[in-house]
Amino acid sequence: MIGPQEMSWLELFLTYLRSERNLSLHTLRAYHGDLRQFYAYVNAQSWNLGEARSVHIRMFLTTLHKGIAQVTTARKIATLRAFYKFLVRHGYLTHNPLEQMRRPKLGKKLPIFLTLEQIERLLQTPDATNDLGKRDRAMLELLYGSGIRVSEMVSLEVSDLDFRASLVKVQGKRRKERLVPLSDASITAIEAYLAVRPRTAGNSLFLNYLGTRLTSRSIHRLIKHYAYVAGLPCNISPHTLRHTFATHLLNAGADLRALQEMLGHTSLVATQIYTHITLDRLLEVYRKSHPRS
Repeated sequence: MIGPQEMSWLELFLTYLRSERNLSLHTLRAYHGDLRQFYAYVNAQSWNLGEARSVHIRMFLTTLHKGIAQVTTARKIATLRAFYKFLVRHGYLTHNPLEQMRRPKLGKKLPIFLTLEQIERLLQTPDATNDLGKRDRAMLELLYGSGIRVSEMVSLEVSDLDFRASLVKVQGKRRKERLVPLSDASITAIEAYLAVRPRTAGNSLFLNYLGTRLTSRSIHRLIKHYAYVAGLPCNISPHTLRHTFATHLLNAGADLRALQEMLGHTSLVATQIYTHITLDRLLEVYRKSHPRS
């Protein structure tokens, strides 16, 4: 059975993820949910965490609902592996039952991105004649113009902007800082927003109507609203603008290494997924243009 000490391990692990790995609230919720589900299973089996071996982990995975997506199974395995690795590293346990367990192979899912005409429609949707419209136009221009993550954007401070150098300082995953170029359009939109932004609201860049920092969830809702108004697909999200930024840059001939730096990817492999999209575009142009195609 799960005892008080083992319950404390869960809180210690979540604190570690939050403070040292700087994970987003959404990711923390996923970790928490996976571990609570695992704890419930362990309790039902009347054994403790230290007794778990790989066979027990596989038994747990088979008890999950049928039809569960492979990506969800892979995430649960990654959660448990990270949890047990944490327990072993800190001396709470001596064995990680997931050390040799492989995650299921996942098919590569190409990112959704907008065409130039679609992104232009989206950027023009906010009503820039009022204060909130100026703010929303600035957010959209910044997401598309820089390719930063929505979690990175909501944490921005006014002091992170350097209009003279056309750069913004971003704190990415694991608190790794990088400088990202600002487009002329995003600078113009942000300056228009700053002119109407309440000056007594602290240093947070993007504020809600109460004068406090906007959340990622609020920005998700705003983008879905503007996508609907613009007549675009309903599955558009802040990450769609990041994908669109990367795809449009590569289509225009940008260097893959430079794109990796701007996106804040630690590995070039993560950036290379966009080459599949640009190759598809290249083949499309070839077939339309070559006389013997």
